[in-house]
Amino acid sequence: MRTKKHICYIIIIILVGVNALKMHSQCSTALKFSTFQGGNGDDQVVDLCVHPTSKYIYTIATTTSTNIVATNSDIGLGGTGKSYIQCMNNNGTLRWSTMISGLDKPIRIFADDAGNPIIVAETQHGNLPMLGPGADKVFSGTSDLVYLKLNNDGNSVIGSSYIGGNGEEMIEKSESEGNLKNNLDYKFNKIIGIAFTSSSDIQASNNALSSNQGESYIFSYDTNAETFAYKSYYMYNGGEAITISDNGNIFLVLANKEPQPTQTLQFITNNAIISSYIFNPHNFPKLLLVLNSSFQWVYGSFITNNNLSTYVNNGAPFTPLDLIDPDIEVDQDENIYILSQYYFKEPFYQEKLDFPLILDGLGLDKIIKLKKQSLSNYQLEYLHYTNSYAISSVNTSYTACDIEVDKQNRVHLIFSAKQKLGI
Repeated sequence: MRTKKHICYIIIIILVGVNALKMHSQCSTALKFSTFQGGNGDDQVVDLCVHPTSKYIYTIATTTSTNIVATNSDIGLGGTGKSYIQCMNNNGTLRWSTMISGLDKPIRIFADDAGNPIIVAETQHGNLPMLGPGADKVFSGTSDLVYLKLNNDGNSVIGSSYIGGNGEEMIEKSESEGNLKNNLDYKFNKIIGIAFTSSSDIQASNNALSSNQGESYIFSYDTNAETFAYKSYYMYNGGEAITISDNGNIFLVLANKEPQPTQTLQFITNNAIISSYIFNPHNFPKLLLVLNSSFQWVYGSFITNNNLSTYVNNGAPFTPLDLIDPDIEVDQDENIYILSQYYFKEPFYQEKLDFPLILDGLGLDKIIKLKKQSLSNYQLEYLHYTNSYAISSVNTSYTACDIEVDKQNRVHLIFSAKQKLGI
């Protein structure tokens, strides 16, 4: 039972300037507005987006409050869990608000070109308003992802579909405060995502990475055509990330569970930055894959090459694990930025040999920038270590969980703090 009450406080800040890759504040900011969102229960905003043209602000939250007044009332079908959606003007005044009972685990909210909110969630039941057109209206298995599109007044569902098969689909992250949102993106009216799956009946696309049942389900859903644009299995699951560029190309970080490359080697291109890695029973380098806007695989590389020595913690040997719940972003030129974390403090890095340009070799967060030569050819520009893990060698209460790149190609890290730090 929860004993701690959450109330959401939304702050909109105009960013005047920031020095890229600095962990301490060096920016001048101006507060535009701030507002509470919530009621007499437990309210937690899980995502926020801003429409690029109208500048309307959309938020989605889970709530147990009984005194929230939604201007559009409840458009759900009932249930103990519920979501609360708000649309605000860019001065913080409310345009509309909607409750959806039964939608108990929202993950992302986006807005399409027409200003219609696009919601992606997980569900373990079929008690949802599956109205309007959509590819799959039948809940199956034990859990599915689900998509709902509301009209731009937020008072009705105008498109919907389950995303999954005859087993279980979910966004799976480790206990190290992974960011569920890193597995889903939306652009050009398409949702693209990576989910854990146990389903055996997913019909893979002709250009899929794999049509053989695996642990991951990679998909793209067109919210205009209301159909799947792409479906693929991938053999492993456990700490992925995905993003779409302004050109519609797709960039993925995928899991690896092989102590030496066997099955994963098929996805590595001849011009990979790292084409293989040394055997290690505890460290499995992630894969970077690039798909063009037609979902054709054009580039693949491993993104670490550790030959890690054993790290001794209180007399017990541990091997530090690499790339826990990464994130990936691209800038306007499709240069790639990858954020990842380690489990243990100050491991021994073989990467000092593989990547000679290291700005700080003692950190636990790793930022890799790959410079685009072409969509099928990348070169390392820099590798930077920072330390967001604070004091404890295994303290995951304060970790970098998101990387963003602004239009001036400045890098911003977003941190997650679960408890007060002794610093």
